[in-house]
Amino acid sequence: MAHQITGIDHLRLAVGSLDAAGQAFARLGFSVGSPAGFSVGPYQIELVAETGLGGVAKVIDLGLGCRDLDASRESLRRCGIETVPPQSPENPAVRLSADLTSGVPASLGRQQDRTDIPQHPNSAGKLVSVTALLDDPDGAVSGFSRLFGPASCTPTDETVTVYTGNSLLFLVTSGGFDDLHPSLDIRLPPAPAIVVLTIGVRDITQTAAVLAAQGVAVKRWGGHLAVPAKDALGIGLEFVELTTRGNS
Repeated sequence: MAHQITGIDHLRLAVGSLDAAGQAFARLGFSVGSPAGFSVGPYQIELVAETGLGGVAKVIDLGLGCRDLDASRESLRRCGIETVPPQSPENPAVRLSADLTSGVPASLGRQQDRTDIPQHPNSAGKLVSVTALLDDPDGAVSGFSRLFGPASCTPTDETVTVYTGNSLLFLVTSGGFDDLHPSLDIRLPPAPAIVVLTIGVRDITQTAAVLAAQGVAVKRWGGHLAVPAKDALGIGLEFVELTTRGNS
């Protein structure tokens, strides 16, 4: 990929209460650890406390990974893309400008090698895709093509599909959202916003059984299990079974 970007490394979710959020995700079959969050394969889902959110969550960072942060920043700079310096040595990731990502909150840091990955009761193993709500997905193609490479973006109707290197990023309008996620019942926030996480699982029958045992009434559509928004802190969450070809 361009600029040595390897793909999505983590997602950071702001929540009103770490304890309540941890319990909510544990109910959905994730093994939530401390510090608050959980790994899904090599991807980290981080939970951070933010006042004023109540019982809902919002994705505040699409964390991209790279092999060498200094080399990636220099490569970006040569293409005219400036990054916001890291806030502290303890958090060396750099912010990507809102102009580049059409307002999707994103950062770039060194890809983390996560070896102690827990097994989840719901058999989650991969972050398959992330969906971001934009007013003008076509207008975002230029910025994301500069970030991920000229062949990374595929526009179709009201959606742009971005290949990040290891997962897909869907850019969609509010009008096209139902076509992409017809079984999700979330209340869409104002754009731009990251609104849906699609998690790949190794055994979707096991996933359905875990959710049913917890009283989570999922909707089934096209091989997907859609979690009600009330059970997923207001964000869109769906599960899909991993295939044996390249994404397991």
